[in-house]
Amino acid sequence: MANVKIPYHKIITTLMLSALYTAGIGLFFYVKLLGTEEIILIKQSSRFVIVPLSMAIGFCISLVIGIAELLVFEKWTKYSFLKFVLYKYGLIITTIILGEISLFIIFENKNEPIENVLNDLPNFIKSDTFIAVFIYLLVFSIALNIWAAATEYLEPAAILDSLVGRYKQPKEEILTFIFIDLKSSTRLAEKLGHKTYSQLVDECFALLTDCLYQHKANLYQFVGDEAVLFWQSDYASKTAAPINLYFDFCRAIEHKKQHFLATFGEVPHFRAAIHEGTVTVTVIKSMKKCIVYHGDVLNTCARIMSLCSQYNVDILVSKNIKKWSSTHKKYEIALADKVVLRGKEQETELYTIRRNS
Repeated sequence: MANVKIPYHKIITTLMLSALYTAGIGLFFYVKLLGTEEIILIKQSSRFVIVPLSMAIGFCISLVIGIAELLVFEKWTKYSFLKFVLYKYGLIITTIILGEISLFIIFENKNEPIENVLNDLPNFIKSDTFIAVFIYLLVFSIALNIWAAATEYLEPAAILDSLVGRYKQPKEEILTFIFIDLKSSTRLAEKLGHKTYSQLVDECFALLTDCLYQHKANLYQFVGDEAVLFWQSDYASKTAAPINLYFDFCRAIEHKKQHFLATFGEVPHFRAAIHEGTVTVTVIKSMKKCIVYHGDVLNTCARIMSLCSQYNVDILVSKNIKKWSSTHKKYEIALADKVVLRGKEQETELYTIRRNS
């Protein structure tokens, strides 16, 4: 268990969901249960304890479920769908029931001997309060699971933008894009076979996702073995986040070099292209809504990426990126060439970047 490395973003998501779970059970007791018959019978002097105590128990429940989500449920995905659902929600239901029983025993034991409390336990389990809390926490657990699953496919920012209708009308923004692509992908796919190759790409993108959260990048899309990320250009220029992300990603792969050699026989290498400019952001309405980015920036960045192999470099950036990246002293910038990109009339200056030792 000590060798298990939990992705940073999953830890943050679990903590956020635990906070929501804790707040949710506290709110439920405060709003829904303070007027029920069982709660009215509680001594007036003890009523104020029920909400914080319920939140403490709720936090413990969420912590158990959260740890299971990080360390157990992922291993159960190899089971059949029905078996996975039975195991997962069986554990969640058991945790909720034990949490409710613990809340009852701790609270009642303040006023009654433990023998009396245990004798009253069967009546509590059959009470409306127990059933109401159980149904609420089970539904709330399912809702949070749906939210967590949604954020795995659509990042939280995209979900919020969709809810508030931010891009209902096309909007222009100045963004910085980075394209990150696996080198020699065709050769690797033929050598490893599609299933093992997919596992390789999946492990690499798991490392990239950690870097994505660390450098506050926005994910536009994964296309095969290529990832497209972006930032608001103001933030990118101040922090050099796109360049930092690329080199940190390469370093993360290097740290797992022995694992990749043992598992796949090779260490993957990625190349990158970075460019910035004005794009139009809008929502495409088809079978599902998608936020899309239109503009020459993406086409240019893709063409710059295609030149990395020609110049035998791992990263190429445009002149726009060179202007602000040169102010960050930990990088060396060098002119690679001036070329006329396909579809353009004027020359484009391309630069390579190397991190100082």
